Formats: sequence, structure tokens, C-alpha cells
Amino acid sequence: MGGAIARAVSLTLKDGILADHSPQRAQELAAELGFSSGTNEDAARESQYLFLGVKPHLMGGMLEGIRPTLASRETSPILVSMAAGLTIAQIQQMAGQKYPVIRIMPNTPVAVREGVVLYETSANVTADMMDGFLNMMSQAGKLFHLEESLMDVGAAVSGCGPAYAYLILDAMAGGGVACGLPRPDAVRFAAQTLLGAAKWYWKLETSRSIKNDVCSPGGSTIQGPHTRTARCSRRSDGRGHCGLREKRSFGKIRRNRTVYYGAVSFGFVGDSGQRGETHLRQRMTASHPQNTPKIRPPNTSVGK
Repeated sequence: MGGAIARAVSLTLKDGILADHSPQRAQELAAELGFSSGTNEDAARESQYLFLGVKPHLMGGMLEGIRPTLASRETSPILVSMAAGLTIAQIQQMAGQKYPVIRIMPNTPVAVREGVVLYETSANVTADMMDGFLNMMSQAGKLFHLEESLMDVGAAVSGCGPAYAYLILDAMAGGGVACGLPRPDAVRFAAQTLLGAAKWYWKLETSRSIKNDVCSPGGSTIQGPHTRTARCSRRSDGRGHCGLREKRSFGKIRRNRTVYYGAVSFGFVGDSGQRGETHLRQRMTASHPQNTPKIRPPNTSVGK
């Protein structure tokens, strides 16, 4: 994550210093970005905004090592922490003084300038400090102020969320490959579809109406969401309740999938939609006999 942040910052800032427990890694990234490299003490001595890109359990030891350097400065550094679970007060305590602290929670898409960066500040962060920070991070993606009590919840959505998006993309692309698409095409189609859907979702802030725009009555698309809804009930409080279970046969996990007209109903459950698979087989046999998918019946186990 530290490298992704450095790449984003390098698009707006041309003077920076990188430090890492592996000096070679710092030197290579610095050369790529046009920055300089040095030790933790060098960065602590020379940086106005000091990004603390270490794991939470290593933060105390790292700050203890540069505490004398920070204390000897004529002007206070602005500490930017991206350590999950560590509060602003804890960072200040570890650093030895109540330095200005900006706590951020970025996600990995900052590497492609489409990230989410949540942030909160200590009371002694001035407006000028914030203007400099926001300008420096402007190429990382979208920045959102969030009160610290909600930071961990927000990070669960934006920080962990990409992993679930990748699972969905893998399922979509994999379903296309299973039905005959070349993998590069399947990956491109799935990625662009999710990208476009996300932008449309952002505009309307709800998926219900736009889902209905895609799912015509009795059409092919509605079959997948209908199957998922039948097996995953949406509670009145907005949280989903899904029955997730593994099926095993002779010690092997059965990998089942539900396919309708080439669309994959993925995630949450491991049951096969035999009716949909039969319909798909009949449809594809009529249109493209050579591409008929080899779909195993539900009592067949595959894989390990």
C-alpha cells in the first residue's frame, strides 16, 4: 500500500524521500518515481508530511526509533498514518508528542488512481495543512472525510471491498470461459461491465431501479438474480442472509454453478440450478452444437 500511495503522490509532488526496511526496494521505487531514498531518520528529519506505511504491530517500534529525530525538528511534522485499527491518539502517544496527525484508510485501487481514501485529522491539523494534503493526494482517487469512530467500518467497505469485487469478476469471467469465450475477452467484458455498472450505481445511489432496467420480464438476465434471491433472503434491516454450504462427495468438494443463457449466478451458495442448466444446454445445442457446455449432473463430484 505504501508503494501505491507513493506512486499517486508522485503525480502531484516532485520532491520526496522514501525509506524502507529493504534499502534496495526504496532505491528502486525512488528511481522510478524521481524521488530520493534514505533511512527512516532521513525521512523523519526532512519530510513535512511523513507517511507511516508500516503494519500496526510494527508502528510502536518504528516511531520509537525516529522519536528523537522528530523531537529535534524546528517545525512539527504532519504524521500520516495508514495503520488499520490505530487511533490518532495512539499514534501521538507512540510518537512522543501531540504532533498533527492525519489518519487515512486507502484501498489498493489508488495504484490506478481510482482508490477510496478515508481520512480524519487531529484537532491541531490546520486548514493549510489539509489543503496541502488534499492536493498531494488528489491523484489517488476519491477522498472522503469520515469521523474516527466510523473509520474501521468504512474501511471494511472500501478497504476489503475490492477483494469481493475481484471474486465477482473472476466468477463472471470464469462463467464466460466455461461457455466458450476466450479468456482475454471474458476478462475485458467482465471488468468493463463492473466498471460501467459502478459508475451508474454511483449516479443513482441505489441498485433496485437500475437492476429492473436490465432485467426485462421473462428475459434471460432475470433468471440469475431470481435464483440468488430465492436462496439469499434480504432482511428488513438491509443486511443479507445467505445460506453458504459446501457439498462433499467421496471427500471431494463439488464445484457447482448456476448458468442461464450464458450468465452466471455466482456467490453465496453452492447449489446447482439444474433447470437452468438444462435450458442452457438446449438453447446452446440449437444455436451452436459445437459449443454445448459439458455440465455435470448435481450428483457428480469434480475437483479436489
